[in-house]
Amino acid sequence: MSDILTILPLTTLIVLAILTRKMGESMIAATLLAMLILHRGNFVLGTLDSFFQALSDYSFQFCMVFLISFGAVMKLFQESGGLTGLGNFIRRFVHGPRSAMLLSWLMDMILFMDEYMNSLTVTFSMRNITDKSGVPREHLAFHSNAMATSLCIAVPMTSWTAFSMNLIASNGMEATDYFRAVPMMFYPILMILLCLLLAAGLFPKLGVLKKAYDRVSSGGPALIREGSENSLVDLGELNEDNVSSPLNILVPLAVIIGGTVFFDLNILAGIIAGLICQFVIYLPQKIMSLEDFFKHFFAGASSMLTILIILFFGFVLNNANSELGLYDLIIQLAGASVPAWLLPAVTFITTGFLVFSTGSCWTIMLLSIPIFIPLSAEMGMDPVLTLASLMSGVGLGYSMCFYGDTIFLSAAGSEVGNMTIVKTTLPYAIILSLITVAGYVVLGLNM
Repeated sequence: MSDILTILPLTTLIVLAILTRKMGESMIAATLLAMLILHRGNFVLGTLDSFFQALSDYSFQFCMVFLISFGAVMKLFQESGGLTGLGNFIRRFVHGPRSAMLLSWLMDMILFMDEYMNSLTVTFSMRNITDKSGVPREHLAFHSNAMATSLCIAVPMTSWTAFSMNLIASNGMEATDYFRAVPMMFYPILMILLCLLLAAGLFPKLGVLKKAYDRVSSGGPALIREGSENSLVDLGELNEDNVSSPLNILVPLAVIIGGTVFFDLNILAGIIAGLICQFVIYLPQKIMSLEDFFKHFFAGASSMLTILIILFFGFVLNNANSELGLYDLIIQLAGASVPAWLLPAVTFITTGFLVFSTGSCWTIMLLSIPIFIPLSAEMGMDPVLTLASLMSGVGLGYSMCFYGDTIFLSAAGSEVGNMTIVKTTLPYAIILSLITVAGYVVLGLNM
């Protein structure tokens, strides 16, 4: 298979997404092109096989169940009046854009254990507050995506880190090595600090974010709906006249978090526990009838259909890229004639590009860890440093991948287009990447 054909589907996706800003159509076109290259004369039956392969993927099944369940949870939150009640309560502590974004940062830190719940909960619950506080939606969307993707890597108590620890264990490392690597995971740690400084107004607004703040400060809207970008999730407008106690949000959220922890960081079990809690506390208060509860449940679940379809084609494309040899090609090019001291920096850049290119973090970790960890040991480089640089690369690629699942969820909750989120993130990602590369070069020369 020629290298040109290997990279053609990904190149097509990037070009179409930039030119048309229609993510769904771009994803489907790139996926069908990959199917044509991969299956050729057996296009129809081969494509069906690829579809069923994606449907049987545990990660896709996880995404599907989570999105359906969380869509139901958020619609029930909205219709209970608790979301408006919580917003009214929070507004007492918000006195401008700085306090609004600092509160968003604090919420992200509390909801660190799952990037899906983090990105959706913060954007849905804070967007009306930040709008009224003079914060452009671009900031909330960028902030939510960057925090969610960084926390799941840098905090060693998430499903991500549990998966990573299992992978490194099969490559001769221990769980304690992951803890030792965390302080050297420069990119996600720097991004968390950057989000805090931006929220506090202590770091300059750059690029798209600066233009967005200029728009709002001159009397423009917090959100500009771009005609060519359709909302990925449609839960309807929030009825601010429908108000109930903030506890109707806080108690189910506490149950979701508690259930997730109780069931060994299983967020799906936590979500189910949260749905049961909503049923138990909403009906006795007569906030909604039994019929209304299930009507809102199904409305919330169906609101996730568009994003679910796009994610499905993303999984199909990811599997096709793997079969076409895209990952092997990039790793092979990156690993050619690399001196030992440069390996951490190369690992960071390569992993970041792979995740950006594929939108599949766990797959890239599954492929990259067995390559770079043994390679670092052979070259006399500390595998802990290599692990840190690899996970930093995952954080970079994940925060910038315009068809990754978390950026879709941040886009859905904030109603900001995924390409706009990437453009907002870009100048900050470049700055942090340069600092990260410099850090890994220095450590590589001294370890």
